Amino acid sequence: MGNAVILFALKELNRPSKEKLLRILRKSSISSKDLNEALSLIGTTKARERAYELGQRLISEGKKALGKLPEGEAKSALFNLAEFVGTRLY
Repeated sequence: MGNAVILFALKELNRPSKEKLLRILRKSSISSKDLNEALSLIGTTKARERAYELGQRLISEGKKALGKLPEGEAKSALFNLAEFVGTRLY
């Protein structure tokens, strides 16, 4: 959901902060200072929370759709994958 975090942050940031973040994102390589600045800018928004909520909603919809499939190993594997994706921290 990293891309969603960035998109939500860009939507929420004021113009100067948005321009700073975009300037960093457009670089072909970024320094530790750039990374820390980008994370700091994103941290001033609710972008992470919004991306998490989006992910949880999509996982819930996916699990609901799995209910239409016949019981079996494939369905179980897909359900477990959805659970894993929803709980991983990286």
